[in-house]
Amino acid sequence: MSSRAAANPTSCARRTAGWPTSCPAGVRWPPGCGTTGTPTSSRGDRLAGAVTAVVAELRRRTREGLGLPAGEHAEVDLVGARPWTAFTRYRGRLRSRISVATAGRVRAGSLLPLLAHEAYPGHHVQYCRAEVAAARHPELALRLVHSPQGLVAEGAAEAAVDVVPGPGWGPVAERVLAGAGVHVDGPAAERIERELDLLGRVRLDAALLRHVDRAGPDEVLAHLSRWLLVDDERARRMLDFLDHPQWRTYPVTYAEGGPLVRARLATAPDGPVAALATLLDSPVLPADLVTDGGTPRGDDGRGAMVATAGVLRPPCPH
Repeated sequence: MSSRAAANPTSCARRTAGWPTSCPAGVRWPPGCGTTGTPTSSRGDRLAGAVTAVVAELRRRTREGLGLPAGEHAEVDLVGARPWTAFTRYRGRLRSRISVATAGRVRAGSLLPLLAHEAYPGHHVQYCRAEVAAARHPELALRLVHSPQGLVAEGAAEAAVDVVPGPGWGPVAERVLAGAGVHVDGPAAERIERELDLLGRVRLDAALLRHVDRAGPDEVLAHLSRWLLVDDERARRMLDFLDHPQWRTYPVTYAEGGPLVRARLATAPDGPVAALATLLDSPVLPADLVTDGGTPRGDDGRGAMVATAGVLRPPCPH
């Protein structure tokens, strides 16, 4: 699931200028489409084409740089109003369905980071590699959302675009989106996303304001609008997420997980790609990623993650 600002029953299999005859990511249309899969909205048309192009590019780069299990597949749905911007549901056997909410405006400049977070090399790849690695680490077969594992998973997804395509992804997004008929200033988009990442803990502040200080909705909306630089519609969607009984505690995974994983990748002796691969293929806890003088506590000195002493022990009863 993504914290970034940002297709139902008929599969995309038509030819439009610059589009392939089949969508490599299986993009599906939202309700309101004709039986041939043609969207009734030109905006939905462009979004579906852009999603198809970006996912295909990210998949190619992830396969070449990080590696993908044979036979993996991600299908993307464009859906209506949801309390999140995007959500990845793993279906097993290396298959995922990724839903992208279209109720709010999905900024063109945020589309590549959003899909890197959800698909390649983000959540979809996390699930696939965990399924393969579970033969060596059985605990990876169990995915717990509201757990320390959730914080590491969201942190790795937040940092995904820093690995694939990596720094300088803006021009990549500009080129790929241009092929889908969407114009974006890639370098400017990358700079904007980098600055917005610095505001990540504002959501956590808003959650504390809402659930600890018992602030009313108007106060929380004003806080989000002022400090995250979002419009009223986007702020209300964020508040819906904060008030959702399933997701109200989840903002901490983005606010703390992203910086934690980015710091780990930045200090990895073998580079960010190898470090991300190790993170995806091994059972890792947040404490394993905490750095001390540039060396992660769970690092064995060769860049491999090992459990920190005492981390796996159950808490002492009080």
